[in-house]
Amino acid sequence: AYALGLIKRDRYDAIMHESSQVARLVAYLEQSGEAKKLFQYISEGFATRAQERIAELASSVIKEPFSLRALTTVYAEILYAPYIKRELNEIQKSEQYRNLHIPDNFNYNNMPGLSRELQQKLTKYAPKTIAQAGLIQGITPAALALLIFRVREISARIG
Repeated sequence: AYALGLIKRDRYDAIMHESSQVARLVAYLEQSGEAKKLFQYISEGFATRAQERIAELASSVIKEPFSLRALTTVYAEILYAPYIKRELNEIQKSEQYRNLHIPDNFNYNNMPGLSRELQQKLTKYAPKTIAQAGLIQGITPAALALLIFRVREISARIG
């Protein structure tokens, strides 16, 4: 937005400063092990306690004013970190198996965990590799992970 002239320099600097504060606090929480404790609070239903603890740590670690928006961003980072990590692992796994060959006679029908629509699309397009399957509209990282698992399972039985 700043590069396009949509916001002024002082607004841009404030956004960058707040972003830096958030990154520093999240890094501290991960390195110190506090992130796991905070996630546990959240998952046990103590979200308010987690938010209070984030505010306490922000004040002692960052040692400068920390906005409510920054605190909310840190909370969201903690809350969604395990899910983001899992999705990144799925993406990495998909990248690792991009060239995995899918057998010509692979049967996508009645594949547990794969929607009927995806089964039909995979059958119609008959991709030769996982990379080609990933190009089909509607294929999710979870669907690719399932496909990789099934192809590897069948390959292990054959080979």
